[in-house]
Amino acid sequence: MITRQKLLERMWELASTPPSQTNNTVDGQRQAWKLLLNLRGGKEFIASKPATEVEHLQRLLTCIGPAHYC
Repeated sequence: MITRQKLLERMWELASTPPSQTNNTVDGQRQAWKLLLNLRGGKEFIASKPATEVEHLQRLLTCIGPAHYC
């Protein structure tokens, strides 16, 4: 059975995947982040993560430029 918690955890894993493992793009990670924010309980889930992880992920996913490098 897929629970909300498992779904939130999987979206976090996908959003946290390093660009080096996704052909140096962050499109999939951005989509996972957006979904995480829109799922019920997603914002609370993010708030339960260490601030340094969240800040790093936010910087990574808002980076714009050639090949999505930050």
